[in-house]
Formats: sequence, C-alpha cells, structure tokens
Amino acid sequence: MRLWRRNLSEKETARRAELWGLLALPVGIVAIIVSVALAVWTVRRSEELAVASGALDKAKPILYLAGMRVDKTLRVYVAAPFPSKGLTVIELPLEIRNEGDKTYKGAEVIVREPSMVAIDNKFLQSETQSVIPISQAPERHFAKMGRYAYSSFAFPDMHPGQTMGIGEPIIGTDSHIQVEGQATTKDGVPVSYSVAVDISMPIAVSVTGEDLHATEYQIDVVGLKAANEDEANTALLAAIRAEEDSLAEKQSWWQRAVNFVAPLHRRALLISPVFDKQDQPDGGSVYLEKGEPATKVVNYTVR
Repeated sequence: MRLWRRNLSEKETARRAELWGLLALPVGIVAIIVSVALAVWTVRRSEELAVASGALDKAKPILYLAGMRVDKTLRVYVAAPFPSKGLTVIELPLEIRNEGDKTYKGAEVIVREPSMVAIDNKFLQSETQSVIPISQAPERHFAKMGRYAYSSFAFPDMHPGQTMGIGEPIIGTDSHIQVEGQATTKDGVPVSYSVAVDISMPIAVSVTGEDLHATEYQIDVVGLKAANEDEANTALLAAIRAEEDSLAEKQSWWQRAVNFVAPLHRRALLISPVFDKQDQPDGGSVYLEKGEPATKVVNYTVR
C-alpha cells in the first residue's frame, strides 16, 4: 500500500507558516501571564507564611524628643533667660521607643555634641544630682575627643511597645550673638559697627542595636533669650525670619522664585523650661531645670 502525500505549493506553505506565527504570539503572551501570576502567588504565599511564622518580625527603635518623633532632622528652640552671670543647663528629653514586633536587643544610643556645650559626668554628680535622677537613668559613658564630646547609653532589652528615656544635659546659650563697637579707618575717621550672628548647636544622636543598622538623627538646638511666653514667641518669629534670610542668601534668584510659589514647610519644637537657681561657693550661679518643661510644636513655612 502506498501512502500518498499532497505536495504543498510554496504559497500554501508560507500561508500556513504565517498562520502558526500568528497563533504563537497569543499563546506566548498567555504563557507569560500565567508564569507571572504563579510567581506573584508564590511570593505572596511565602510572605504570608513568613509573617505567620514571625520570620519577618524585627525591632524598630524610633527616637522621640519631648514626645515629638524625630524624622532624621529636627530643629529645637529653647526659650530661657540665659543670664550672663550664670551657667544655664538644658536637658534634652530623649526617648527610644520600640515600635517593632520583636524585642530590641543590644540597644545603644550615642549622643555627639560640641565640646564647648558638653557637661561631663563629674559635673552631673556634683552639681545636678539633686535635680536629675542619675541613679534611675541608664549608665552614661562620657568622653571628649577634639571638638566633640560623646555620651553613650546602653539599654536593657526592650520588648515591643516599651520606651526608655534619657535626659542629656548641655550648656544652653543665646543663639543670637550681637557685637557692637568702634573702630578707626585708615584715614583716622572713627566709625561704629554692629555685627549680628545666629548660630545653632548641632547634636547628632545615633541609635543602634543587635542585627540593626545604625540610624543617625540630627537635632539643631537654638537658644532664644526670653523671660516669658510673649518674649519667647517674639524671639521665635525673629529666628524664623533669620532662617529665611540665611536661606535666601545661599540661593539663586530662580530658587527663591520657586520657594515663593511653593514655600518649604518646616516643623520645629519649642521648649520653655522653668529653672531653679543654685548659688555656687565660688560666687557663680547654675540654673537647672525644675519640673517638666512646656513644649509646643511649631509648623511654619520658609520662602
């Protein structure tokens, strides 16, 4: 028996090849969609199993200052009388909260501050022990290295939802410095001059722990010379205006135009402590915080 096979013409062969090519495209697309759907389902299922087993749980330490969450950077205005014949000690109320789902182990906080405003442990023990409960706070390790001083604190294990607080003391000063005087020109003509400078104290706080990368926060402390709430609000407005002027000097005309249309939104914290004067044997005075300071969140725009 002989099998007969019809020979296809070249035209017919090309037509069938084109037809199979057109059919292969949707089939391939369907295969890709099915593969992607299976991959997504597999990943989601793996995540659900990991969440259910607690494999993805981790500690999440968050830094707060006076109850306000610090998002990488925070400007803190401290309103105080800052008497010239005395030393004003400001306490930064720092808190670490474990907002994760796992115990925070090996917790450590390192505070870096300028040496000129740092207060060592000997001063704390001799001058502020009656005001700051050192025995109740975590042990403070203090060291000065060049322009900076470092305070480190080690915490016990913190379970989810727990909070630990420390009060880091620094020397407070009025951040608005104005110098006035007289000078003589080369021609012998007397002239008067006045120079005003606004500064801030940069405080860096590093939070780290077991199996966690270190997170660093920047806190800029600005001292406002004020004896009451009205003076504090006036000084705060002046400081914000000075911040605007400083920003404008560093920007080009088109950047200032953009900021005028879409101003920068800032958030700061105003702290107004009450101080207790303590006279010292050498005739000087130390002003220490008394009780809980009044705090206020300040939202403002910079153009």
